[in-house]
Formats: sequence, structure tokens, C-alpha cells
Amino acid sequence: MSISREPLVEVVRAWDGMPGASVRRGCVVITWEFADTVVLSAATGELTRADLRALGEDLLAAGVKTIRAWRENGRRLPGGHLVHVGEHHSLWEMDLPSVLARSHAKRAPQ
Repeated sequence: MSISREPLVEVVRAWDGMPGASVRRGCVVITWEFADTVVLSAATGELTRADLRALGEDLLAAGVKTIRAWRENGRRLPGGHLVHVGEHHSLWEMDLPSVLARSHAKRAPQ
């Protein structure tokens, strides 16, 4: 019999400078559903678009293709599409490679 351990939950933090030596701007919990799919939850603080773009690029490099997030009804996941509407929260899903490609195209010099 063989046993393997896989980390299923991570906490990602955004800092103003060096981690632990500066002000923490925010954090988000990442739960791995599959090798290429994660769920973002419990986001707190002041995460900027640049922070989220850096997180997306890091996740893409780790093989993530799909990001999912439960959001309070009336709130959306930027770049995502609605999958399920619940009584209080809705499930959103994002195709990470295509969202990052669009982001890079918008930021490229003309």
C-alpha cells in the first residue's frame, strides 16, 4: 500500500512589501477541487486588481485552468460566468487562461 499527502487548502496573503515585515493588505483561501480547479473563499482586506492578476498568474503556472467562487447574491466574480444561484450565494466560474489573456491584451502597448 502507498500513501500520498496532498495539500488541499492554502492561504495566500498580499503584502505592501516583504512578507511578515510590512503591512498585510489582504488574504484569500484557496481550496483545490481538482488538479486544475480551485475555489477561492474568505477573501479579506484590500486586494487590488494587480494582486488578483498576480495570484491568477501564479495559479496558472501551477496548472490551474478554472477558478470558482461562491459570492453573495448581487456580487459577481470579475471575468466569470454564473453557474448556480442559491438563496443567499451564487457560484461563479472563470476560465483562467482566457481571462488572463484578455487582461494582457488590454494592458499591451498599442
